[in-house]
Amino acid sequence: MAAPPPLAADGSLHVYLDCSPLGAAELQKLQQAGVSIERIEMAHGRVQARVDASALETLAGFSWVRAIRSVDRAVRPRG
Repeated sequence: MAAPPPLAADGSLHVYLDCSPLGAAELQKLQQAGVSIERIEMAHGRVQARVDASALETLAGFSWVRAIRSVDRAVRPRG
């Protein structure tokens, strides 16, 4: 069973949204859905963002959102 994505202190999720197509109209719809965009990679159709967990269903309903993935935090070995 997969672990749920980690929640930030404010309750948001740190995610990558894989979108096709990705343009101004799609970015506007993401923002209207409550997405806080941090970085946009237009060439790859990828948006790094923070989203409220309650917005995931709305985002998944967009036909052009191909995937929603958790941003993996880098893990440093101890020692």
